[in-house]
Amino acid sequence: MPQQPLISKTLTEQAIFTSLARNSLDIKFFRKIFLLSPLLFWELFGLEVNSVKAVENLPCPVISREEVDTNALKREIANYSATLRAYPSDPGTIQLYIQRGIAREKINDQNGAIDDFSQYIWYSNYNASGFKDRQLIAQAYYQRGVLKLAMAKEQRQLKLLEAARSDFQEAFKYNPNKSEVYFNLAIIASFLNHQSLALDYYQRFIGYETENYRGYYHRGNLYSRLGNYAAAIKDYDLAILYQPDLIEGYYNRAIALEKIGGKREAFKDYKIVLKCSPNLFLAKNAPSSYQNRARVQIEIADEEVELANLSSNSPQGYQMAIEYYNGAIEDLALVIRFNPNYDKVPHARAFLKRGYAHLRLNNNQGAIQDYNQAIYLQPQDAKAYVYRGLMRANKYQEYAGALEDFTAAVAQNRHDAAAYYHRGLVLYKLGRYQEALDNYNIALAQDDRINTPSFTSRSVCSENIRESAEKNYFYNSRETDFRPNYNVSCHAQARGDAHFALKSFAAAERDYTTYLLAYPNDPEGYHKRANARFEKGDKQGAIEDYNVFLQKVRDARIFYSRGNSRADVGDNQGAITDYIQSLSINPIDVTVYSNRGNARTDTATIPDQVQVTPRISANPIAYNNRGIIRRQTGDKEGALEDLDRAISLNSNNPIAYNNRGVIRFDLGDNTGALEDLNIAISLQSNYAEAYYNRGLVKEKIGKKKEAIADYQLAISYQPNYGEAYYNLALATYDDKNPSSRLASLNYLQKAANALIKTGNLELYERTVEWMLKMQ
Repeated sequence: MPQQPLISKTLTEQAIFTSLARNSLDIKFFRKIFLLSPLLFWELFGLEVNSVKAVENLPCPVISREEVDTNALKREIANYSATLRAYPSDPGTIQLYIQRGIAREKINDQNGAIDDFSQYIWYSNYNASGFKDRQLIAQAYYQRGVLKLAMAKEQRQLKLLEAARSDFQEAFKYNPNKSEVYFNLAIIASFLNHQSLALDYYQRFIGYETENYRGYYHRGNLYSRLGNYAAAIKDYDLAILYQPDLIEGYYNRAIALEKIGGKREAFKDYKIVLKCSPNLFLAKNAPSSYQNRARVQIEIADEEVELANLSSNSPQGYQMAIEYYNGAIEDLALVIRFNPNYDKVPHARAFLKRGYAHLRLNNNQGAIQDYNQAIYLQPQDAKAYVYRGLMRANKYQEYAGALEDFTAAVAQNRHDAAAYYHRGLVLYKLGRYQEALDNYNIALAQDDRINTPSFTSRSVCSENIRESAEKNYFYNSRETDFRPNYNVSCHAQARGDAHFALKSFAAAERDYTTYLLAYPNDPEGYHKRANARFEKGDKQGAIEDYNVFLQKVRDARIFYSRGNSRADVGDNQGAITDYIQSLSINPIDVTVYSNRGNARTDTATIPDQVQVTPRISANPIAYNNRGIIRRQTGDKEGALEDLDRAISLNSNNPIAYNNRGVIRFDLGDNTGALEDLNIAISLQSNYAEAYYNRGLVKEKIGKKKEAIADYQLAISYQPNYGEAYYNLALATYDDKNPSSRLASLNYLQKAANALIKTGNLELYERTVEWMLKMQ
């Protein structure tokens, strides 16, 4: 009976879960070719208008107000009045009504100005029709309409709004080319909720004033109110293009970008607003305004930290993040101080947000105080417990306490998928894999949203509770707030980890596939699925996933894992190549030396350029693995010395005793081999390979019944042990006993099924030959 290799491959290493930036189109080149907006004109020619990026080094504009010399204007008005009294009906003097009206408007005498414009209109229409100046009468109607519109906004009077619209329409009748009329008609139509008409008027205004930012800016505001944020962003782009210091444009564009998920671009705009005009956030002068500014500052700070991490720990980025976090803390302090709704959820949420900012600044005491205060104010708020639970898990690794908080969160809100998800993460950390799996299942059943993936290059999900806690975990309430840091795909990945830990490898593979459908560029997802495929026996599928990973990242552990898979499908040369690649990246990874040796059962040649002896010092694993390599190269005496040394350094390692027993068996020391294999089994009672190897030794010395018992024990602990089935079949075969022949055929069939799955074609072919003989 041909002897089989005694040393099985070292168990597979467990998975280590571990535009004006646009290509500036020459706007002037197209100017006034048609009475169309540049935006429409470009789109007619198929030119995509990308979002104009914020100019982060934009110098803040200096706002200068026109100095009004009230006394001089009053003297000017008096002179106009004297002339009009002296010549009240002279056609040459009636235009002074317009000039006096403009002067009165400048000193804020709105009623007096309206009277003057009305006087000119009345005189022109009824007393001097033969001398009517269409341009001047259009101006008078227009100026009066502007005043009535301003008063209508201030006093909220519909009659004034209608009167203003009537004046603008009259102005248009006398001067159809007065573009400002369209602009103001658009504003009135919008006030009256005639939005389609307003858009038409804005388009007409833009047709005349193609480089006037006001048309684009105000139309962008209208699009935002209508919920058409993509169109609004394009208009804000053009407004900023023509007026780069339009801070309101950056602010409103940022809001629109947030609405469509473009937070990263929105942050660039918000940075300009915070630098140049931070009070834009406080238009309502209410606690919610401070809360919104705090939200933006925290999110920008988080982004700065992410970018600094990706930029080799940029000190400048971290410093900016610190400033934003501190700014958010100041704003939230005002929210907490002035919010009269002390018993309302938003008030408690302000403590949560401030606690998060404290946490990011490593002020753990401040963070826990704020979280506790939030729970005190709103003990029924599930999110408060989630915040505190994340901190307990992250900062203090107090997983049992964190579990209490997540359980309290679930008790308060049984529909909070995030609470179940994070409880699953903690249970996973505590080794309670089935309970973790149950929580992931609940989370997935409750949440069907796929959120926008992270913009960073690292894995968007993590089974690591620490990384999860360091990201944002804010909640949607009535005011604008942060999105929770979880999504369906991350849930699926975490559940896959739990399935993997429970050895449900097919289920783990399905969950990792769900994750990869959402994040096909994350190499770690392929690594995890490859490990699941490997463990369920799909070695070729594992190789395919390892290939994808290695196209993205050169990683020693993945070359090592792919090497294991290649060895299992019989591609020994490919396995050796991968082990060498792994060693070239991490030359002291002694596990790789072990498996490279195992892959070389057919040859004793090791490339000269590869270091055979790792730096081992007093490392028993290194001696064990070097001993395996020496055995593969034929140096069995040297291999025995290394295993002796490994055992002297660690006398409780069953693998070392198993391997020394095999080497002693090679050297003909059957008694010593049995001693070592017995010790290996006493140290690990379910050590299938040791039972198998002891069976070979006992069969060699004529103890066939005991050998059969050992083969059966090996199979009981490793049901798909093809080599054990093969040797059991031959050991129990008796060609004179038909019943033994049937039993052996049954064992050989099981051996063939197992061997074909592990890719051991050589032994599989021998198994088939024996089956044919026995039949």
